[in-house]
Parts: sequence; structure tokens; C-alpha cells
Amino acid sequence: MSVNPWQELERELNARQREAVFSAAPHCLVLAGPGTGKTRTLVNRVVYLVSAAGVAPAQILTLTFTRKAARVMVERLARYLGESAGGVRTGTFHHFCLELLRRRAGHGEIPPDFSVADEPRQLRTLERAWNRLGVSARPPEERELRAMLGRFGAYRVARDPELLSGLQREFFAEYQRLLREERAIDFDDILDLARVLLESDAPLLAETRERWPRVLVDEFQDTDALQYRLLRLLAPPAASSFVVADDQQSIYAWRGADRRNVERYRADYAPHEVHLEENYRNREAILAGAQAVLGAGGEAGHTLVSRAGGEGSLRLEAFASEQEEADFLVADMRRARARDRHLGWGDIAILYPKHSIGEYLETRLMAERVPVELVAGRALLAQDRIRRTVAVLRLLRHGGDDEALSTLLAAQLDEGSYALLRQVARASGDSLRAAVDRVLRGGSLLRERRRAWQRFQERLAAAPGDDSAWLAAWDATFPDGLALGAALEGPAPEAETAADPVARRRHLEAGAERMVHLSRLPWLLEGVVARLGNLRAGQSGRSLSQLVREILLEFADPDEEELPGDPAAVPGLAALLAALREALRRGRPVRVDVPGSPAAAQVLTDMLRAGLEPWHAQCLAAANPAADAAAPSAGLRLVAEGDHLALEGGPAATGAPWALLAFRLYQLWRGAEHRPLRDFVLFDLETTGVDTASCEVIELAAIRVEGGRPTAQFEALVKPVGPIPAASTAVHGIDARTVADAPPLGHVLPDFLTFLGEHDLVAHNGAAFDFPVLRRVAREQGLAPPRNALFDSVALARRLHPGAKNDLGSLIARYGVTATARHRALDDCRCLLEVLGHLQDEHLAALRRRAGREALAPAALALQLTGQSGGLAPGGDAATLFQAGVRRLLAGGNPWLDRLELDGEARQSLEAQLLAAAGLEGEAPDLFTGLRSEEERFLSLVPRFDELFLGDSLAAFLDFLALYTGPDLAGGGNAVQLMTIHAAKGLEFERVYITGLEENVLPGFYALRSGDPEELAEERRLLYVAMTRAARALTLTRVGSRGGFQQSPSRFLAPLGAADGASP
Repeated sequence: MSVNPWQELERELNARQREAVFSAAPHCLVLAGPGTGKTRTLVNRVVYLVSAAGVAPAQILTLTFTRKAARVMVERLARYLGESAGGVRTGTFHHFCLELLRRRAGHGEIPPDFSVADEPRQLRTLERAWNRLGVSARPPEERELRAMLGRFGAYRVARDPELLSGLQREFFAEYQRLLREERAIDFDDILDLARVLLESDAPLLAETRERWPRVLVDEFQDTDALQYRLLRLLAPPAASSFVVADDQQSIYAWRGADRRNVERYRADYAPHEVHLEENYRNREAILAGAQAVLGAGGEAGHTLVSRAGGEGSLRLEAFASEQEEADFLVADMRRARARDRHLGWGDIAILYPKHSIGEYLETRLMAERVPVELVAGRALLAQDRIRRTVAVLRLLRHGGDDEALSTLLAAQLDEGSYALLRQVARASGDSLRAAVDRVLRGGSLLRERRRAWQRFQERLAAAPGDDSAWLAAWDATFPDGLALGAALEGPAPEAETAADPVARRRHLEAGAERMVHLSRLPWLLEGVVARLGNLRAGQSGRSLSQLVREILLEFADPDEEELPGDPAAVPGLAALLAALREALRRGRPVRVDVPGSPAAAQVLTDMLRAGLEPWHAQCLAAANPAADAAAPSAGLRLVAEGDHLALEGGPAATGAPWALLAFRLYQLWRGAEHRPLRDFVLFDLETTGVDTASCEVIELAAIRVEGGRPTAQFEALVKPVGPIPAASTAVHGIDARTVADAPPLGHVLPDFLTFLGEHDLVAHNGAAFDFPVLRRVAREQGLAPPRNALFDSVALARRLHPGAKNDLGSLIARYGVTATARHRALDDCRCLLEVLGHLQDEHLAALRRRAGREALAPAALALQLTGQSGGLAPGGDAATLFQAGVRRLLAGGNPWLDRLELDGEARQSLEAQLLAAAGLEGEAPDLFTGLRSEEERFLSLVPRFDELFLGDSLAAFLDFLALYTGPDLAGGGNAVQLMTIHAAKGLEFERVYITGLEENVLPGFYALRSGDPEELAEERRLLYVAMTRAARALTLTRVGSRGGFQQSPSRFLAPLGAADGASP
């Protein structure tokens, strides 16, 4: 007989939880202390509504405080409700409101196809507003801009005009106008615009209430006034609501949270109240200590009773300095893990009230090779490499995203060039995007002026004179000055400067030198713009994961070296990969067998599975000799032994130790994600000159390529309106007689644009010349300019061969391409098609050599476990890869050694053997840090979006990142979690250390200085929240000196009987 899920769950509930779950009241307020099972209660309430009360899953809306809490809810609901759990709408207030705005994008104040500005973009937009309004002659300081953002946020929550002065309201309006210009909203806009939308659109409000008649809210004590208004809109007193809160865990007043919302809810809804008081997380000593701290502040706590079992451990430790404190933490964590083999690094958290403490501890723990993860809000997204990747994604989505463009250009340009570009933007009051366009449009003029300046200098060097002679020669050469426009030319001289020959000459020389530097910018910018265009052109058929990986490689750090050797050159490897992929595609099980070493077989299996899609990974498993002997598998065996890696009875790769062959297989697999362009139109224009703003087209040609093969071509001469200069004829051979009988452009261009269609376009130097010319002449002919994605082959050539000549003629010579009529459009297209093939082959080989770094660590471990590391030729590719793998293997946060579950002595012995085999015994520990673990964490966020079409998945992923916070992924890996107490809210760990328990740290300086009793009470609640994160063991630490300043014990330690820092 089947049992309803809620009947099964009912047995897990205590009396108070059952009272809440089965409440028939229209509104219910559940006051739940820490560890009392509020998530279980919420999950059970939803299961009860669906399974017993007849409520459809799609009629339930559950609003959580963090995305991680939402994910936990979804996972637990799926366990009990199966597929129907997907119908329950679960997410944060911001996520729910963002989806609501997406449905109404383009209506009212909501920009069409909008993006969400992150904090750096907000700050830059504020700076532009500051400059536009002339708030001050000096540039704003970041702290001023951050303070203004906070004031704007408070204004949107309260809508109190008194919060902003007249100038500040004007500033706010200009800030929002600039955001809307870029089709952007900011984080605070999400809730405010959703409120405006629901209040102004009665049909939408009615539809929303009808769609979700049951609304549940978690962590209600942390909602602000605006979120309470949204609750009133979504679930008015006449509807149904279920609210969970704990006002003693209210720690977000600084962010606008208002714990008085609990009282407002009581007054407005008259809910049935249930108090949960049985604590299932904290051992007795920990819970008693936490309640003592809270009670000492005069705040009546919940009557909580520990049901966790056992006394637990609560210790206080005092140290002279933060160095001693860090030494203790490392030693104590290692002792704890030595005593309990089941205690993983990820079961331990170190909490602190200030980011600076965490940053110091991260450095110390990494130096001691303790795996550690710093969970610092948006710290992952703040990593340079990740910020650059996100910037590219944002630009692929919204080309006008100024902050994203700034992030990318700051990394791709040298400091001087980037600063100069910013000066151009400030001088014209433009966005950075507009400044880039201005510089690119002025490229040919800048180059002409630079050549004129060089000739001027050469003439004067041959016949030097005084300042008056110099100025006379300048006025003769540049009668109108440089004539670049104010934005490019810089400020005009003051009257006194213009009247003084010496001062005027210095001013003009400085302007000319600025112009010379500026003339480099078009070339640099063309490369970046072209590479973005190339990514845009190659999006067809790719998943988001593939796109992100390609961006990480395409915009890699300039000093990042490729790994030695091309996996495609390994004998038999390509055939082995093809056979393995086909087997997995068919769903055939594959057993990985390393004769004599089950541990190495498991390492190899885990390594390969990490690179597979989930539906393929489940087909791969390590061989189990005993089980396989009892019940032989019908699948295939991947045998790794000696210097070969083979599918039993099938292809084999040879020529290196099998662990390195496996790494090469992983590289080749990853490299296969990057495919060459196969469907595109390659085109070329011949013109009367090189000025993109005025030249005329005299020949057009294009070749259509489908499936990698040319299928059609277009060629036409055009008769220009004006003459063809002799200099142009000398290049391409086209003169007036050649085009005498040719039709005008207006007769040819429509057919040419039709031939191009909507295909991706390929041109050499197309971003700087061919494409701007084509778009201009289309507009001049009254036609829609093409908006196709453009792949510029010169950008790829420059990336592959920096410093070399990469014009088409040089590439033709480099690759031995046969040209019959150079500088005629169709022959240049034919040559470029062949050149492009060579460039793409080189590019894919480079991507293969960069791919798979994450697999170096397990490959090195497998080499060591099977004794193959000792036979590597010093200095060879294999030894280089092994050494790189050992560096990764011993870096903090790497999980591969942990998976072996060795005791402390055995692990230390293995680490010493690895260092000796790699020749790294004498290297400093800090050389093993920062090895791209952030890149792998970032990539782990992407696959959940791959099931959508690329455009939709890109938009959804960027929305996710806009709302992302570090705690969303906290606790997911086997590394000690370093986080602020605020970030730890809602989490729990077996073992917790709380540091920084000193006056002016916790409680903080500003809370003490303000004298506000509520601020001090919130600081006390902050410690209460921190202490209740610990399940079995809690250690509180303080120091006598931190950051060079003497410290005294926190007043919050007094209730524990240790005001002087001694252990109780």
C-alpha cells in the first residue's frame, strides 16, 4: 500500500512542527530559533499542501533569503514530490521580481532586453553622472560613490524625499538616465520596479495573485520595507501566507532589513503563531553559550532545548598576536582531523566580522597547504580572469555595456593607452563605447597626422631653428592645428600660453606626442573589437559551457603559457577518443582498469568523468576486479598499463606513460569542444582609398562556405561617382577603363547584401575597414546596413603571431598560398579562404595546448601511485607536465589527495614523495597557491544553463551572476570555509572557529561610537548567529594585537566567564 509523501514526512516532525505544517489558518507565523528545523517545516508545508490539501504545485510561491536556500528547498521537494516539485516557484525576492520584470521588459520604466548592473558598473555610471552634472571639479572618491549608492538604495526602499537633497535627487535622476541609456537597471531597481509594475498594472497584479494564491516566506526578519510592500501586494490579508522568522537572528539592519516587519505582519494579518524550540543542530554546551551571550544583552531569547545529543565542545582561546592565532588554527584543525577521519576540510568553517581577517588567514592557510575557500560575497566574480570573462559575456549580450567594455579594455590595453582612452571619453562627455567608436572613426586621420608630424620633425632636425622658427614651420604645416577635434586633441592652450612662444611650443609638442600615442589606439582597439566579433560569429551550435571555456582561453592572461605538446599528435589518441565517445554516446558502460592499482583506476575514472556531460559520465566507472569476476560486465574496458591506453579490442594510444596519455586524452576531448567556422560568407571590397568615411567601392566579391566547403560566389565591378586615384590603381590595378561599363553601386549592392544574407561574415581587417565601409555605403544607398556577426581573421592572426606582419600578403607568403591576382576582390577571397584554414588549424592546436589544466593534478597523482613518475626524462614534456600537476595537486583547495582518505602520516609521506619526484623540494609553499581554482569554480556554475538555447542561456546566466553571492556556493567543496559572519547566515558546520572577538572588531568601531543601543544589540545578535553555526565543536579566539594595534577582549565574552580571554 502506497504512502502519501506527507504521511511519511509527518513521522519526522515534532509536535510544534506538525502544528505549523498542518495549520488551517489563512496566515501562519512560525518563529523558529536556530537549528529548530525551519527548512524541514517549510518543505513539509509545501508537501502537505500538494499531497493532502489539493493545492497544485504551480500555485505555490516560496521566497527565500539566499539562492542556496532556494536550491536546498528545490532538492528536498524533488525528493518527496518527484517531477511535480518543479512546478513550485522557489527563489529569492530579487530573482522572482527579476523574472516578473523580464515578462514586462520594454513596458513603462523597464528597458527592453535589459541587463542588471553590478556594483563596479554602478560606480562607473555614478562617476559619469558626477562629471555630467559638474558636482565638483575634482574626481569623486570611491567611498563617496559607495555612500551615494547606499543613500539611493535607502531612498528607493522608503521613498522618503527627505532622504535626498535637491542636488542628490538630480544626481539620482541622471544616474538612472545613464543606466537606462545602456538598457540597464541596478540591483535596487529590481524590487522597486517590480513594486511599481504591480501597483500600476491591475491586470498583472490580479494575474499574479491568481497564479500563486499560496505564498511562503523564509527569513522574514531580514526583509525590508519594500519587500514587505511586495508581500502585501502578492498576498494581501484576504489571501494565504506562511511566514518563518527569527527576530533574534536579525543582522541586516545596515542593508535596510527591518525586524519590525514581524510586528507589522502580526498587526496586518493576525496570523496563527507557532514557536519552534527544539534545536537539532547545536550540542548542549554550544547552545547554552550562545543563549548566554544573547541573554546578557537584555534580549529575551527563545526557550531552546538541544536535541542534538551530546555535550559538545565550547572553548575560548587568547593569543598575543594574529600570527599565533593562525598557527593555532592550522594545528588544531589538523589535530581534529587526525582524531576523526570522517571530518573533512569542508566540515570546518572560520568565521570573522571583518574581511581583512579572512584575507590574512587565507594567505596563512594556503602557505600551510590547508585547502581553503574564501567566501567573500562576490569574491569569485572579483577575480581578474573571471571579471574579464563575465565582461565578454555581457558584451556579447549587450554591446553597449560600458562597464563591461571598461573591464575588458583595462586588461587588454597597456595602462597608458587605456588612460588616454578614458581621457577621450571624459573630454567629450561620452560613454567609453562612444569614445572607442570616435577613436576608430578617426583612425585614418590620426595615422595621417602622425606621418605629417614625423615628416615635420625630420625637416626641423635637418634645419634646426629657434622657437619662433619652429612655430612658423608648425603653422605652415598645420594651418588648422592637428584638426582632430577637442575630444582627441586635448584642451586648448590658455591665453597666456598662446601668447608666449616657448610655452606655446611646449603645449603643441605635448599635444603632438599625445596624438602619436593616440594613433596607436585604433590598431589596439580594432584587435579587441575584432576578437569580440569573432566570438559572436562562432556562437552557432555552441553551448554556454563551450562559449565560456573559449572566452577563458581566447582572453587568457598574456603571460599564460601553453602546455607543451599537441595532444592531436599522440599516436592513436584521436582514434581512441572517437571510439570512446561513440561508446558513451550509445550509453555503453565503460570500466576503467589499471591492473594492480584500484586507487589509480579510481583517480583516472574521476578525472575523465570530470570532463564529461552528466549523461556520459554515468557510463564510466572504475573496474572492480572482485565484482567483475562474479558478474562480468557487458561493457567495454579502458585499460591503462605501462605506456599504452586502450579500449580492449579497439584503438590504443601509445608513446608515453598511461597517466600522461590519459591527460592528453582529456585535453583532446576538451579541445574538441572548440570547432572551426564551417558556415559563413567570406567577402572583400576594393575601394578608391583608405578613408572609411569617404572612399567609394569599385569591386565587391564574396564566397559562401557551407559545411566547410565553398558552395557559391559573387563578384562585381562598380563604377564610382568620382575618379580612381592613381595610388589606388597601383595597388589593385583597377582604373577608369576597367569599370567603364560597370553598373553603379546602387544596382549592385542590393544583390550583394542578399548574397550575404544573415550568415556570419569573414573578412581580413574587416572590423577596421571592410565592414564599416559596407555599412556606410548601404546607409547612403537607403538600404538597411548589415548587422551580421563579423569574424576578422586579422585579429586571429595577430593573436597567433604577435609582432609579425599579419597583412593578407604576409600570410599568403607564410602559408605558401598561390595568388593569381592579388588585390582583386575575388582572388583575395580565395586566398583568405585558404589562409583561414591554416589560421584555424593553428588556433585549435593552441586551444588544445591550453585546455585541460584542471586534469594535471590527477594525472600527476596517477603517475606517482603507479610508480611511473621516476622514469620521466628530465626537461622533457612529460616531466614538465608532471611538475605542473604536482604544483596543482599540493595547492590549497585541491581535492585529489583528500579522495584517497589517507591518515596524516601517510599523506605527508606521499606529499614528500611527490615533491621529490617533481624536483620541487626546495620551493616556497606560496608557489603552490592561486592555480586557477577560481576558474574551475566559475565553470561549475555554467552547466545548469546549458539546456536552454544559447541566447536564452546567456541571458539567464548573466541574471544569475547579477544576483550571485559567495554563500550561494559555500560549503560545496572539501576546503575550509573562510567567511564573514553575515555570509555564514543559514549555514552549519561540524566545527566552527570564530575569530576577531575584540572591542572595535566585534562589537565594531562604528556600533560603539554611535551609542545606539539597537546597533550594539545587532552586533550581539551577530555573535549569536555565528555561534549557532557550529554543530559539535566551537572555538572562540581573540588576540592582544591585530594589524599592529593593541586589542582588548570583546565585551560579549563576559557572559561566558572569560572577559580576560581565558578558557571557561
